[in-house]
Amino acid sequence: MKYLFYILSLLVFLGCDSGKKAPKSSHSFSTQKEAIEGIRIPLESQPAPHTFPRPVMKVKKAGPPETIPFGDKLPLDISPVIQPLKSEPTRVRAGEQNLAEPVILNLTPDSVRAVLPEVIWAKDPLMRSENPFSFSFYARPHGLPHDDINSVIFDQKGYLWISTYGAGLVRFDGNYFSHYT
Repeated sequence: MKYLFYILSLLVFLGCDSGKKAPKSSHSFSTQKEAIEGIRIPLESQPAPHTFPRPVMKVKKAGPPETIPFGDKLPLDISPVIQPLKSEPTRVRAGEQNLAEPVILNLTPDSVRAVLPEVIWAKDPLMRSENPFSFSFYARPHGLPHDDINSVIFDQKGYLWISTYGAGLVRFDGNYFSHYT
């Protein structure tokens, strides 16, 4: 009885093969050329195409712009709102009210190993096509090590110092990015 199921399934499987090849799908590629039969229509029996005259464009010169007096009224009330403090501010010092003391590290020149920064030439900055303020910017493809910037500051020598999230400190002199990690 156990083998009867296997024998029947084998007969069904072999009986399904009819020996005919499956028709080619429309997506298969073939190197054979097939002749396409159709009806040839002579050009003389076709109606002439319609032609439309091109309209004449009129040029109208713009006059002076129309000015609308605005007056003293603003569309929105943007006056600042000053609210009084509910209580006086309190001064909190380190070590008070769950504020930890700062950690002081005594470093000597022997304990700090400094490596020369990686210097990357800054490529041309990007500018948006619709840019009314001529704003340009630098990103990773231009030499920045990371796109997430924490803070930016200028020093007295004119260098731009950029601190990034996860990629360290970067100094930009206008031509090169120097990566300090």
